[in-house]
Order: sequence, then structure tokens, then C-alpha cells
Amino acid sequence: MSSSVKKNIRLAEKYIKISEFEKAEVIYKEVLRKFPQNLKAIHALNSLKTLNKNKSAGEHKKVKIQELYKHYNRKEFTFVLQKAYELSKLYKKEIDIYNIQGAASAAINNFQKAIDYYVKITKINPNSETAFFNIAVMYDSLNLPEDAIENYNKAIKNQPNYADAYNNMGSAYIKINKPDKAMKAYNKVLQLVPNHAYAYNNIGNINMTRQSFKEAIKAFKMAIFFNPNYADAYNSLGNAYLNIKSITEAHKAFEKVLLINPNHINGLLNMGSLHEDNAEYKKSIQSYSKAYSNDPDNESILEAKVTLQAYICDIDEIKKNNSKIKYAGTIRHHVRPFNMFAQDDDPKRHQLRAVKYTNKYFTENRYLRLSNSESKSKHIRLGYISSDFKEHAVSYLIAKVLETHNRDEFKLFGYSISSSKLDKMGERTRKAFDVFREVDKFSDKEIALKIQKDKIDILIDLNGHTINSRTGIFTYKPSKIQINFLGFPGTMGAEFIDYIIADNVVIPNEFNNFYSEKIIRLPHSYMPTDNTRIISNRPITREEMGLPTKSLVFCCFNNSYKISVNEFDIWMRILSKIENSVLWLKIENELAKKNIRNAAEKRGVDPSRIIFAEFLKMEDHLARYALADIFLDTFNFNGHTTAADALWAGTPLITKLGKSFAARVAGSLLTAVGHTELITNTEKEYENLIIQLASRPLELKKIKQKLNKNLISNSLFDTEKYTFNLEKAYHKAYENHIKGNKPENITIKV
Repeated sequence: MSSSVKKNIRLAEKYIKISEFEKAEVIYKEVLRKFPQNLKAIHALNSLKTLNKNKSAGEHKKVKIQELYKHYNRKEFTFVLQKAYELSKLYKKEIDIYNIQGAASAAINNFQKAIDYYVKITKINPNSETAFFNIAVMYDSLNLPEDAIENYNKAIKNQPNYADAYNNMGSAYIKINKPDKAMKAYNKVLQLVPNHAYAYNNIGNINMTRQSFKEAIKAFKMAIFFNPNYADAYNSLGNAYLNIKSITEAHKAFEKVLLINPNHINGLLNMGSLHEDNAEYKKSIQSYSKAYSNDPDNESILEAKVTLQAYICDIDEIKKNNSKIKYAGTIRHHVRPFNMFAQDDDPKRHQLRAVKYTNKYFTENRYLRLSNSESKSKHIRLGYISSDFKEHAVSYLIAKVLETHNRDEFKLFGYSISSSKLDKMGERTRKAFDVFREVDKFSDKEIALKIQKDKIDILIDLNGHTINSRTGIFTYKPSKIQINFLGFPGTMGAEFIDYIIADNVVIPNEFNNFYSEKIIRLPHSYMPTDNTRIISNRPITREEMGLPTKSLVFCCFNNSYKISVNEFDIWMRILSKIENSVLWLKIENELAKKNIRNAAEKRGVDPSRIIFAEFLKMEDHLARYALADIFLDTFNFNGHTTAADALWAGTPLITKLGKSFAARVAGSLLTAVGHTELITNTEKEYENLIIQLASRPLELKKIKQKLNKNLISNSLFDTEKYTFNLEKAYHKAYENHIKGNKPENITIKV
């Protein structure tokens, strides 16, 4: 654009500001006569055509801005941006125009463009606290909390009593893991506005992360006092009550949430969870389904719904969502990683879920490692943390290892993070430790300090991401080395966990990258066993167990949630092909039994051919395995303890080898016990092998004889040898650390 044209356009703009519209029009037309494509002249002339020439320029500007807000309120954001742009050419320093341009840009999620418009306001008025506040909000929307904090501070500098800026700044500090600064900001809000409900709610949330649940309850109650219809505060209050086991109060709080907002997603999820805990499964499914219908892209809701449907064996209903389920927890929302093992067999996706879950809950300002001596200990001090030092699968597997540890080289500390009535296994595990501490009443940090004070060298997490876990303890790094072991068959997805204990089967080398930890591979199976477990010698008959005396008995004592439509379809085909056969399942909830019977009937199998095993004490439970001919494994989530139980009792097990850790455990056990011929690689192989053995009793008998022989000669049930190899792994990890090296993969040779 030539200098003369620029000069003429500036002159026309001056005429508009003093309402000399005709003179401005003449100038613009002259510009367009010479330069027909000049956009400034075109836009300005279009604006002049709509101008009421009887009004002053100021009145015209006011009317036009009011019209923009009307279109904005109608959500005609693109139109607003177009007209505001034209108007801004006439009024280059009009803050209201830039403000609505920023708001309209934000409304269509163009947050960076919105920032550009708000920045223009700060150029015109550097003291505009509102503009800086809006810039900060946009940076929040872009997930750039540091930039947001910078601009909230600028807003506060211009307006020291800007309570909302302090409140939002507190939330931004939470995002960058600075809860102390966030708390300071929220307290400032309350100094300025003592009845600020949102600040009280935010303070409550910080206290929740600090596990100061009583303080959190006080804060949530204050938020509700100042805003009786604050559904989110009621929901948070309910969660706080759950953490102190006040179930009735929690239920009341969640009921209030849904009274205020019947479609409150988290309220529906929490109410569903309470119903689930009370075994009111139909009510629970209704709550989860309503939440999901309101937010069908929410993976967290889908996971909660599918997890319960798996528990009640509603396998055909789950199948409808198969395409979505396998990606749950890998896209937008976090899910509980353990619950996805039964739904998906992809170690890469399992890792994504674990990382997302860990980053959601365990990245608070805890990474500052507690000071800990790096000097070499006389004994390697092992700390085992678990919520399951009681009658639980983990204790059945680990108890003999704890008792077998070499006390000349190791000192054992046990940390129980879940109080329960002391039972036989609880007494046994407590006696197995040199020092045993009940720490469930303490906060994560307090427990970490106790561990540090105990000078633990290697801290072993027997929970992982399972129910009642306390992963937050490990974020403080209170020990030299931290290991994920046994309770969670997959990666924790956490930088603060150094190793995972595995073997060559559960984690083959080609899958190394799907585990955030370094891998310790034991020479046989990663799974410990107890070779002193007693199998009852009481004669247990098929008649007593409700089994037909002369039928071929297939059994699967895996948890109900592990049974998917894939293996169930195969089982039903097998029952149809093998006459006089039955399927023996260990399912304890009545709704699951009903669903299994219905699914069988739907597939043309008489439901009476499915028999459900009742609860028995452990010695008798192990003994009844002998009544079964073949144990049928599940796919995505194999039998783990149940598979070891079956083999220990001498019952052949047929599995299909998957890709993820959870889907390869039975393969690991069979390899260690010398029965690789019972490992299949496809569903077709799995089905064919079962039919083959079921149809050839002599071949099946030989396998049983070989299994009983191998129980003595092979390594799976040699607890002493297993413990020796585990200790070698601990030594290697410890020596590597003492040398100042980072964790590295360790393979223990035979």
C-alpha cells in the first residue's frame, strides 16, 4: 500500500470519528477507484453503508458493540468475529471490541487467538486487571499453568483484592504440584471474601490429597454452608467420608449431589460404587449406565460399568462395547489399570493406562527424595508393604518365601497398610518378619518417614495399583531401591518404581519397552509358591461337591471377572461336543450365576451342566481340585494363584499364551513345571487341545502322572530354590545401586 493511500485512509478515519461520514465515503471511493482490491477501504465502506448518519460516531459505536453482544449471546461466534473485525478497523483502540473478540475466540476453543485479543487490551490499558485475568484463564485452558500464574499475578498487581484471580491461581499451582502455594492463594481468597465457597472447596481438595480427611470435611462443609446447592462440594464431602469409613454419611452426601443434579457424573459413579459395595449390583449398573449415557466418551465411566458387568458375568452385554473397551484409559481419561487386565491383552496399552493413572494421582510434590544414607548395610534391609497380610492369595504365595529368607544376609520389615481381624495367615506372616508394623492409620508421608527411619534398602510393593494400595508412600523414595512385585501383574508406569520382578515368559525381551521399570528376570517362574501348603486328606467326593460321578469335569476356579465371551463361547462348544461333560466354576455372587446359566442356554447348552463350587477352607479347596479332569484357563487374565493351586493339586491346566504379563502367567507356571505341551498360542489351538485330551483318557492320564512326578523334580514348587534366586536378584540390584549406577535389567541364571 502506497504512502498516499495510507494517508488518505487515515484522513477518512478521522472524518468518521467527527461524524463527517460523507467526506470519509468520498475518500474511500476514490481509493477503490484506483485500487479496487484495497481491503481496508472495502471494509470501511461496508461499515459506512450500515451507519445511521443521524447518530454521532460514539452512538454508532455503542449500538454496533451492543449488536455484537446480542449475536454473542446467541452463540453466533463466527459472525461476531467477522463483524468485530470490520468494526475494529474503524475503532482501533476500542477495548470492548477486543474483549468480545477474545470471548468469541475462546468460545470456539481458539484460546491462543483469544490471548492475542486480550493482549491488545493490555497495550491500550496496561492497568486492566480483567484483561490479564482473561489471558491467564486462556493459558489455563491451554494447560500452561506457569503462564497462567504469571498473568494472574499481573491481574493482582493491578487489583490487589482480586479474589477470583487468587482462587484461579491456586488451581494453577495445583497443576504444577505446588499445594503449599495453592493453599496460600486460597487462604488469601478467604481473607478477601470470607464466604467464598469455591475457595473452601479447593482447600478441602488439598486436604484430601494430604489425607487430612477431617480437615477436608470441615472445608467442604463450609463450602456447602455458603452455597447450599454446591453439588461438587457435596460429592467431595462424600469422598472424604468414605476415606474415614463413614459410609452412611457418604451415602447421604451422594444422595444430596443427585438431588441437586440428577445427572452429576461423579455423583452417579460414587453412588454406583456404594451400591456395588453393598452387593446391590442392579442398582449399581443403573447408576453407571446413567452416567455413561450422559457422557458416552468418558472412559472412566465405561471402565467402572464394564468392571462390574464382568464381575456379574454379563459377558454378552460387555461384548457390545468391545471396540471401545480396549482403548479405555489410553485416550483422554484415566481408568483403574488393574481392572483392564481382563478386558485387554496389549502390554503397550496397559503401560499407557498405568502412566496416565500414576500421573493423575501420584505426581504431587513428593519427588523430593527423603535423605537416606548410601552406605552399605551389614544386612540388606528388606521392606515388604502390603494390604494383604491375611487370608489372601498374595500371602499364600509369599509366606514361605518370607520364612525362608536368609537372616544372615537380610533383615525383614513388614508394613501392613490395611487393618483387619487377625486370622491364621495374618499370624503366620507377622511371625515371618523380624519387624512388623501396622501403619494403616498413618499418612503416606508418615509411613515413608518410618521406612526411612528403619533404613530400608529395598522396598517391595506387594500391591501395585490394586485395591487398598498406598502407592503414595513410594513417591517419597524412602528407600534405596523400590520394586513392583507379585500383587500387580503389569507395569506401574511410575518413575519412582525401579524394578519389576518377572521371568522370560511373562515378559519376553521383545516386550521390554512396555514396562516403565527395569526388569528382574528370575530363572524359572516369577511367582513364589509354598511347598508346605497342606492339601486335606479328608475324602472329598463328587457327590459332596454336587458333581456327577461319571462325567468328565472341566473346571475353572478363576475369578468371575476374568471370564470373557471369547473363552466362554469355546467352553460351550466343548460341552456340546464332549458328551457327559460338565463345567465347574467358582462363582460366588448369585447374579453372576444367573447370567452364566442364561448365557449357556442362549448357546444351546443345558444350564444344569454348569455347576458352581461353594466356599471351602483352603485345605479342602485344594483337595477338591482332584475331582476335576482339566482346568480351563481364561485368556486376557490367566489364573495366577488358582493356576498354581491347580498344578499343586495335580490337575492339568490348559492355557493360551497372550501378550501382556497377566495373560502369560499360566504359561510361566506350566513352563516351570515342565508342561509346555499344555500351552497354546491361539484360540483354535486351545479349543482343539481341550477336545483332544477330553477325548483321549489315556493321554490325559499320562499327563496327570507326569505332572505329579514333575511337582517334585521341577522348580515351580521348590520354595527354597526360588528364595535363593530372589535373594540373588536383591543382591544384584543392591550392589548396582551402591556402585552409583542407575537401575538396569537383571537376569538371574540357574
